[in-house]
Amino acid sequence: MADFGVLALAAYLPRTRLPHTVVAAAHAWANSGRRHRADTARRVAAYDEDTVTMAVEAGRAALAGTAAEPQSLAIASTTLPFADRSAATLVAEALGLPANLLSQDCGGSLRAATSLLMSRRGGRSLCIASDTRPAKPGSSAELHNGDAAAAILLGDSDSGEGLLARWLGSASVNADLVDHYRAAGAAFDYALEGRWLRQEGYARIAPQAVAMALAEAGIAAPAVDRLLIAGIEPAAVTTVAKAAGLSRIDTADAVGGQVGFTGSAHPYLLLVDALSRCQGGEKIVLCGFGQGCDAIVLEAGAGCASAPQLRGFQNLLDDYRDENSYTRYLTGKGLLQMDWGLRAERDNRTAMTSFYRNRDAVTGFSGGRCQACGTVQFPRSAICVNPECRSRDSQRAFSLRDEAARVKSFTEDWQAYCPVPPLMYGNVQFDCGANVIMEYTDYLPGELATGQALRMVFRIKDVDRQRHFRRYCWKAAACPAARRAH
Repeated sequence: MADFGVLALAAYLPRTRLPHTVVAAAHAWANSGRRHRADTARRVAAYDEDTVTMAVEAGRAALAGTAAEPQSLAIASTTLPFADRSAATLVAEALGLPANLLSQDCGGSLRAATSLLMSRRGGRSLCIASDTRPAKPGSSAELHNGDAAAAILLGDSDSGEGLLARWLGSASVNADLVDHYRAAGAAFDYALEGRWLRQEGYARIAPQAVAMALAEAGIAAPAVDRLLIAGIEPAAVTTVAKAAGLSRIDTADAVGGQVGFTGSAHPYLLLVDALSRCQGGEKIVLCGFGQGCDAIVLEAGAGCASAPQLRGFQNLLDDYRDENSYTRYLTGKGLLQMDWGLRAERDNRTAMTSFYRNRDAVTGFSGGRCQACGTVQFPRSAICVNPECRSRDSQRAFSLRDEAARVKSFTEDWQAYCPVPPLMYGNVQFDCGANVIMEYTDYLPGELATGQALRMVFRIKDVDRQRHFRRYCWKAAACPAARRAH
């Protein structure tokens, strides 16, 4: 019988990091007694990022180098941008996955991501968790919350690939303990006293789930090497470990102090970090907490630490740019409404029929390659753009999402509207020969230069605030190696 478990996993972190010192300095006049560490920070999604765009990036990273496509895709999140539009379907199309893929959206609880894993015990499933949890300015959540996404590809070892972690057992305890909530239509969470969560939730409910999962796996508590539990309370791991009798585990949350608590995505993020550092054979208990607790027991695979997606996790942590403007952070999050003048007064209504017919180009970034001469172009057209070819109906779909490219030309436009100006766009030259006018993203003024290496990223194009619809597209961003060199 084939073993079941984790075939691949990867994380995505927004590049922007908001140091706690910046937040504390902005609120010192109102709350000078707030305690924070000088070396802590949180990751912040850019103005054109949300749970959908981060899910696409995490999914791309997890699927990179895998042998076969998943049979299903599901997204767990408490902050999906649409209450009634399938984010999983949108992500699947952005990833170029088949139309007959089973897709599903999951939410409603911070443990949605671990519950999702427990429901995918058959077939080959891509499970993505992504959250951008909102926080009211001046609240403790503003310091502790973070934005991130991570993806786990589950499947059987008989697919020809080794397991990064073998599934040993799992259990779930449901208990409607309300330590925080966000009502439908509300912008922010309402949190109760932390002691209530520690004493009743982490000390009583979570240990039950851990004990049941270990019993199913046939493992004694002293044999556990690592306990990974995501929670709003920083002391969650220590509290659960003591109550569950886990005596020799690694309880450190290596990412919380530099990323923040990332909601439903945090269990996956902790697993990526743990597998990037642990030895084969280590026993790991992964927990998700929220109106109960899920516990999953895993055994690290022999090659987990050498997996490409895991080796790159430290690079994600090291690749950041500190946001030193609290006002710019608020504006990017939509918490401060700037007056951009007449240039921002335009109707962004989306022609849904046109979008549907062209979604392979808009969402999938699919152009065409001429079967007669090999010319790659975007968008695809009836006649080849090569003047020496001009073949008719000769193009086949060719996606540019993973193609290498460089800056050919650029403009920093301070007159056009952009939530975080200037608007940057220009001519992108792909190594495959395609040439496309695109927006640039994640650059500060003065950073763009011709010849720079680029990677394509899925981002928000614009938002129709009158009809509450957001459009997505592909933009060009600097490659991580080029950013570090810069």
